[in-house]
Amino acid sequence: MLLGDADLAGLQVSDLGNLIVIVSAALLGLRIAFAGRLLSSIDPVRVTIWMMLFSLPVFALGGALSETIAWQRLDWRPVLALLYQGVIIAGFCFSVNYVLMRRYNPSVIASFGFLEPISGVLASAWLLGELLSWSLASGAAAVGLGLLLITRRR
Repeated sequence: MLLGDADLAGLQVSDLGNLIVIVSAALLGLRIAFAGRLLSSIDPVRVTIWMMLFSLPVFALGGALSETIAWQRLDWRPVLALLYQGVIIAGFCFSVNYVLMRRYNPSVIASFGFLEPISGVLASAWLLGELLSWSLASGAAAVGLGLLLITRRR
């Protein structure tokens, strides 16, 4: 879906963002699978803290290499946004996610993450007036069908 009809040999610089999303999704899947194994023997909050301790230096290095901070324009809004992202999203939500993964099958919990891009596409169509293509609609239907198949009781 992200690359369309492009072949890997003919990718252009404009496709770099889509490749970053694909690699990011693969790394997220790897993290979920790894956390699922760790949760059998380690407390979910500890798993969250260890995951953060390993990932924060990588993100700090990436930010230092690719971003310039305008310290003179720094005010409370970006600091509050970073605290929200770090404490609420990364800390609390990942810990709750890991508690659920410990209780339920990780593949079932992770499958609900597929609702996020669908809700994002639908929100952009509603709020921004963007048109939904048949390929997006069929992809959303396929995700919904997959969720039904994964989560149904046997």
